[in-house]
Amino acid sequence: MLIICICIYWEGGRPIRINTGFKVTIMAVEVKKRKNETTGAMFRRFTRSVQQSGVLLGARKRKSYKPKLTKRSVRERALRKLKILKERERLIKLGKISETERY
Repeated sequence: MLIICICIYWEGGRPIRINTGFKVTIMAVEVKKRKNETTGAMFRRFTRSVQQSGVLLGARKRKSYKPKLTKRSVRERALRKLKILKERERLIKLGKISETERY
């Protein structure tokens, strides 16, 4: 019996073919059944080798990766916030909303 784990990582939001130009990393963990070894023992050895190889740790890091915001998006976000604050101040001066009211 042979257990092989192949983890494919990709940069982007969906599975890709290898020839699309994205960076692809393949890490394999291979465990062969030894003589007089139970399947449970082999599976425990396999899970230990996967943990030691760092495959799962790398996959978890890539799963929660968020790209850095561009200068343009940061600027637009700040301008949007300023616009909302100015509109809120205007409505408070006109008496349409109270100062404690949030929206």
